Amino acid sequence: MLVFTPATPATPATPATPATPATPATPATPATKPSGSELPSC
Repeated sequence: MLVFTPATPATPATPATPATPATPATPATPATKPSGSELPSC
């Protein structure tokens, strides 16, 4: 026995997600100056 199944309604297209803003470039960290403990003890 064939049972006619009603066609499922087309699902609405999902709205396009907005492009995420580009993350700002992280500023270059200044070169760390060697502390007294890092200097070779003479």
